[in-house]
Amino acid sequence: SSRRHPRPPMKRCLLLGHGPDPARTIIAGWLAPHMSVETVTWQPDAWVYEHAFDLLISYRYHWVVPVDQLAPVSINFHPGPPNRPGVGSTDFALAEGAIFFGVTAHHMAAEVDSGPIIATRTFPIRPDETLVTLTQRTHAHLLTLADEVLTCLIVGSPLPRALETWSGFPRTRKNLDALHARCAP
Repeated sequence: SSRRHPRPPMKRCLLLGHGPDPARTIIAGWLAPHMSVETVTWQPDAWVYEHAFDLLISYRYHWVVPVDQLAPVSINFHPGPPNRPGVGSTDFALAEGAIFFGVTAHHMAAEVDSGPIIATRTFPIRPDETLVTLTQRTHAHLLTLADEVLTCLIVGSPLPRALETWSGFPRTRKNLDALHARCAP
């Protein structure tokens, strides 16, 4: 097997997320002793991208990061399995009667939810599952996955590479709005 060269130490991280999120605060706390962390919870202005970041973390972030703005290591933590790219993964899983769900960590690429997959975690959907309970359980699994992946970065270990690949139709906000309109009482 070929030897992997150690990654140079990361000094600056851009942590992207939407609105207040205790999990993102936890992630910033994990990273802060090892690098400078800038947290952005809105659609960033150009000034954010004018700074050089070694690491970009997108954690439940609602906007697309332009490919030319990605850091050398850019990781998205997607609250859905690889067969449910895009938005509304929990909504579509429940509406389509899925029996399993999951979370995905992947390298970011030009297309949304299309980069090489680092790791996934799968769990069963309970028979009495609601959108609220599935979302809560998904967020708990996503934070655990973030801990595992970011620990590799912090200690300088190579990131894993999952065997899974992306499949399924990447759902858009328009698809999610249509689902909600069909399911509205």
